[in-house]
Amino acid sequence: MAYTIAFFGSKPYDEASFNEKNKEYGFELRYYKGHLNKHNVILTQGVDAVCIFVNDTADTEVIRLMADNGVKLLALRCAGYNNVDLKVAADCGITVVRVPAYSPYAVAEYTVALMLSLNRKIPRATWRTRDGNFSLHGLLGFDMYGKTAGIIGTGKIAKKLICILRGFGMNILAYDLYPDYNFAREHQVVYTSLDELYHNSDIISLHCPLTEQTKYLINDYSISKMKDGVMIINTGRGQLIHTNALIEGLKNKKIGSAGLDVYEEESEYFYEDQSDKIIDDDTLARLLSFNNVIVTSHQAFFTREALANIASTTLQNIKLTIATGETKQDVTLGVDAGARHVGISATTEKEEVFASEVALRQDITGLLADRLAFRRARRNRKTRYRAPRFNNRVRSKHKGWLAPSVENRIQAHMSRIDAVCRLLPVTKIAIETASFDVQKIKNPTIEGTGYQQGDQLGFWNVREYVLFRDGHVCQHCHGRSR
Repeated sequence: MAYTIAFFGSKPYDEASFNEKNKEYGFELRYYKGHLNKHNVILTQGVDAVCIFVNDTADTEVIRLMADNGVKLLALRCAGYNNVDLKVAADCGITVVRVPAYSPYAVAEYTVALMLSLNRKIPRATWRTRDGNFSLHGLLGFDMYGKTAGIIGTGKIAKKLICILRGFGMNILAYDLYPDYNFAREHQVVYTSLDELYHNSDIISLHCPLTEQTKYLINDYSISKMKDGVMIINTGRGQLIHTNALIEGLKNKKIGSAGLDVYEEESEYFYEDQSDKIIDDDTLARLLSFNNVIVTSHQAFFTREALANIASTTLQNIKLTIATGETKQDVTLGVDAGARHVGISATTEKEEVFASEVALRQDITGLLADRLAFRRARRNRKTRYRAPRFNNRVRSKHKGWLAPSVENRIQAHMSRIDAVCRLLPVTKIAIETASFDVQKIKNPTIEGTGYQQGDQLGFWNVREYVLFRDGHVCQHCHGRSR
């Protein structure tokens, strides 16, 4: 019997993309137009998995009802999971999977489209010319070159956006709980506090997940810290912005414009044709009345490539999670740990499902040498001698010292492993490291007395033996010691 998946909140474009991709998997797909909630959860009876989108409800009551109906897997065809009670799902034995990255380019490009549309008044200009009005009055914009963009949250989407904005010649301020300083160094991004970001940014774009800490991140207090005439863009989650505070900021001209692809009460309106109805939501109606506000129906992700990636990743997640006669749950992560590159490969028994290679930094030793030379020169210029300080390594002295270059390589390896483990249900990690035991390389079976009496006898370690073997003369003892 085929594995059955029930899709809620489905649209014709969802059905087309999933039907096309399902030719490779052979699942039985059932599509329902309504959003999942406690009133229609009865439709999950007799299915193995349920697939939902951003406006479906998977709270405590719904999840328990699904568990009673025998559902074992909840698949989100989106990145956010704030509409799912993960703790209750775990207690009920329901596995939850999602699509962490379907097309960061799509959302990043759409974010820039909102910025340009608001800045250059493109919607208003289009309405005018259709009515035969070719006046330029009221359409004045500003050069984005040299302006400052504040990016809150620096995940995959935000990084693509930063690359595009750097192409405009913009300065970038960023805030993230887990800063990526390597990326910041490569793209001239300055990580700063939220207060500094609010105070100095001409454009603020939100790309952080919705959590208890980030809910209503943009409110009356944070808006009061911003520049006059700031532009706010939200393509993340609606509840990152307190809508009434945003409206007040627009009314008193503190906020110059706003581009919203999400809205905190969007579930009643977005993705549906409401053109023949009156909008009962006074807050949404007020937002739509501003000519310096663009509201779109959560469509930043909506590209052919993104839909194909969503379908592919969702069905692949389901395939990797279920246990049938044809598919295996176990995923082995192979790590090729090198000095210059980190190679990652995740495989099942039948195929490779993920592969990547990351180049490691090679400039740390040189940078530290330059800094050391600068500090020595600065110390020598002082008229009063100050002895060098060796007990000021706060980050390392309590945990055991590691060379910064080595610590960076370890962190790079661990971050890649952690990233893959968040994407896939990895059950085993195999790390391949090179062997520098010369005797083992020459004779892999050597052991016992034969190993102890081998070529390396009398040398401190393999390095000392190799230097001696290659005729290296120590610059300190000039060869007087082995």
